Amino acid sequence: MEIFSMANALIEVQNALLGVVTPELRAVVIDLEKDEKVLYVRFYYHGEVSEELIDLWDCAITEIDMGLNCFYDKGIERLDYPNPIPVRGRFAFRRKE
Repeated sequence: MEIFSMANALIEVQNALLGVVTPELRAVVIDLEKDEKVLYVRFYYHGEVSEELIDLWDCAITEIDMGLNCFYDKGIERLDYPNPIPVRGRFAFRRKE
């Protein structure tokens, strides 16, 4: 039985974030389109970051397991403070600013 819910998505994303949250990371926003089985994931960060850090976050996204029939709409975007974070869905992580 496949569980495709926002609660499951939040747990999966938070598990993937263990050990990859850095001071540069401002937020991780997720949304779930149940009808189309699409998980939307956006990492937003502040300032210049290394390619290794972007690779670390990209790897974390690939570790999210929502099932074989799930498609991922993913992205890692620079969004410097104090620009507002566009929220589509829910925060899986948000740093205190």
